[in-house]
Amino acid sequence: MDGWCTLGQQGIGVHCWGDFSAIRFSSFTSAPSGPEAVYPLASRLVRFPFLALSDIAGFQAALITFVIVSVICVVSPLIWAVRRTPWSAKPVVVTVAGITTAPAIMLLDRGNILALAVPLMLLALLGLVRDSPWTVAVATIAASSIKPQFVLLGVGLLALRHWRAAIVTFLGTGAILVAPYFVLGDRWFTGVTEWLRGASRWSTSQPLSASWPNNISLPHVLYLLAHAGPWHSLPIVRTLVDRDYLVASAAIGVVVVAAIAVSGRRLPPLASGVALLAIACVGSPLTYAYYGVFTLPVFAIVYRYGVEDWPRDTRLARTMPVLLAIPVVLGLSPLIIPFGGALTSPTVSLLPLLSSGAWVIFVGALAIWGISRMRKDHWKSPTNASTEA
Repeated sequence: MDGWCTLGQQGIGVHCWGDFSAIRFSSFTSAPSGPEAVYPLASRLVRFPFLALSDIAGFQAALITFVIVSVICVVSPLIWAVRRTPWSAKPVVVTVAGITTAPAIMLLDRGNILALAVPLMLLALLGLVRDSPWTVAVATIAASSIKPQFVLLGVGLLALRHWRAAIVTFLGTGAILVAPYFVLGDRWFTGVTEWLRGASRWSTSQPLSASWPNNISLPHVLYLLAHAGPWHSLPIVRTLVDRDYLVASAAIGVVVVAAIAVSGRRLPPLASGVALLAIACVGSPLTYAYYGVFTLPVFAIVYRYGVEDWPRDTRLARTMPVLLAIPVVLGLSPLIIPFGGALTSPTVSLLPLLSSGAWVIFVGALAIWGISRMRKDHWKSPTNASTEA
């Protein structure tokens, strides 16, 4: 039971899929208000068919259609991944690693349009693995119209040295996010600033000390690490405020993204793409547990291609597949595992938060791996060899 539903917004029973129900607009040119203010105006492109159906056939028909489309989008990476799997095992993989996982259930329960971006995440990762830059560009631009942070996937093109595709990706993302506000006439600049201000206010609306909602963001992970260890009583830790954790997490993100971009093809494209996707999904100061749904396309790619071609030349390189497997397994945990105690009633699983922490370890190790490979290649270069001689 959502609790706040009105009779006109009840979809099925007393559940109204809050994120879907809360956002309404009369036209493409109307100014965003309420919960929609934190979304880019471009997100109306994917909402419009369902709102149009609501006007034609009623709210319930539109909601049921949205839920069905969302389910198809969420399980699509698994359906693609099991094409060569025996028929007897296909429903098992799709169920265990897809529809019954905690982030998938939470996402469908909320009715959030992030579900529609799941196939686009898969396409972006596929484009990086198959060295298809324009697939990455199209998928990234489309996904960014739903959630702007997915523009980070374009850094994978920089790593692969596809300069033109990368430029098109960043310019295209900027255009699709800003251009719709020009439709609003003389308030386009105001519209952009209001959206950025609203998104910023929302992302910092909950203190990092709050136990609910289930915040799995990188800043929250840093906060918990600082207050969970024996060092929590140190004066320097006690003086830290939320802003300090936000700055620290942003610095970590910048370092990792820069390491991926500079390392180039020294890192496996799949590893770079997964790290960028993880940063995009857990980097915001307030990240709900359903953002962990990005683990589904990651699992699908690994299930299909594996990591056998990853370098094994160092101890860290040999550890990377394990560091990838841990957050994937934790992220695909079912909602019914109440590990960690009761945050609210009923008991809420903390496994998504543990998965987020494991993703932080993976992306950090990836940055170290990339930097170490660059240093190794540098010292093996002919210039340095002649200098040493």
